[in-house]
Amino acid sequence: MGYDTQKEMTGHGFRAIGYTHLRQTLRYPADIVNFQLSHRPKGEDESYAGRPYARMTFRDERIKMMTAWADYLDKLKSGADVVPLRA
Repeated sequence: MGYDTQKEMTGHGFRAIGYTHLRQTLRYPADIVNFQLSHRPKGEDESYAGRPYARMTFRDERIKMMTAWADYLDKLKSGADVVPLRA
């Protein structure tokens, strides 16, 4: 698509950052994170058509997770837990 992935950020790159922090920093289970990001779970048939309509799956857990994610981003924005890097 013409992106230099070493110099430019893409939408998928932000998804990868979100996935990593939701799993490793905030410790949410992979199945909940994958569902929120609309990733197909391992072993799920590509032809499965009902999943996009199962919007209530993990609803309460996903609300808590996305609230924790928003709180995490707010902390970063205010300068908490940020380690300055030297150029």
